[in-house]
Amino acid sequence: GASMLFLPECFGFMGENAAETVRNAESPIETLLDVEKKKINEQQDDAMKSIREVLATTVLNYSKCKVNDDDTINENNKDMLENHINQMKDENTNESFLLNGLRAIARESGLWISGGGMHVSGAPSSPPPPSLTATNEEKSSSTATPTPQYSRVYNTHIIIDNAGKINCFYHKSHLFDVSIPGKVQLKESATTAPGTKLMICDSPLGRLGLSTCYDVRFPEMYVELVQRGGAEILLVPSAFTVPTGRAHWHTLLRGERDFLMIFYW
Repeated sequence: GASMLFLPECFGFMGENAAETVRNAESPIETLLDVEKKKINEQQDDAMKSIREVLATTVLNYSKCKVNDDDTINENNKDMLENHINQMKDENTNESFLLNGLRAIARESGLWISGGGMHVSGAPSSPPPPSLTATNEEKSSSTATPTPQYSRVYNTHIIIDNAGKINCFYHKSHLFDVSIPGKVQLKESATTAPGTKLMICDSPLGRLGLSTCYDVRFPEMYVELVQRGGAEILLVPSAFTVPTGRAHWHTLLRGERDFLMIFYW
């Protein structure tokens, strides 16, 4: 009797290194949606043109028929008309392998899906580390090499409905950069660009407020989602490190829940 499937952060492809992850990121969702919309419009335009041609042919054939001579009517036109109408209903495909798979699962299972964090291309490049930034002397030198740029992705939380449609998506806005000498050295911002928009959408469970992992440490974000956006359920798919997860995870969730009086997933 489940109505929605929840997947964690980093449920998609994770390379052996950052460069491999960036190379294998999914296509930009905005681009995919634009392409799909354009294809649908083009298919509808082509289909309507064909339908008009079939209707014109049908009318012409009927006009040539004798009143009681049904055998002379071209019945093929009916089949042609139905084929063109069905063509308008065909779903478009795109080149995003992981996203296509999730949408197929949603359609086949009848479940809504929350994909907690997939790497999506199209993010702006990051500035180079300070150690690689050219000095004034190098900048003025005619032999200075161009400043390198580092490709990044978006860490994207996506909601898909039970018809396989992308209901909404959110680019993680608070990135996990931490340095604990001798223990942890992580810099998510080196390969991931922050999002700039909060996202809320309706679902069979209620009105969802989207977030991802490290966002949970910024309560003002959830205040916005609930008080201004009307969120009834807050989603926080995560891939916490073991030490921080053990020490902070449940405490953070309980604190947000008690403050906002709202459900978390």
